[in-house]
Amino acid sequence: MRLLALAATVSVVTLAAACGANGQDGAGSGQAGAPLETRPANGASQQPAFAGQTRAPAVRTEAALTHAVVASGLENPSGS
Repeated sequence: MRLLALAATVSVVTLAAACGANGQDGAGSGQAGAPLETRPANGASQQPAFAGQTRAPAVRTEAALTHAVVASGLENPSGS
């Protein structure tokens, strides 16, 4: 029984340590951009619960992105 309790305690402590912030707050850069959606709302009778609810800020990233062709010339890629 003690071994089971010890194993459970070690597991909980390990999981709690793995869920740490690792120096990141998870809130992004904290800089809000201009709203991505600028068109008027679809339904004139529909009102948001608070100002700006349907206008989330645009997200800008500086992550590098590369593209590569993995397969080409496939006659029937879906298999049917």
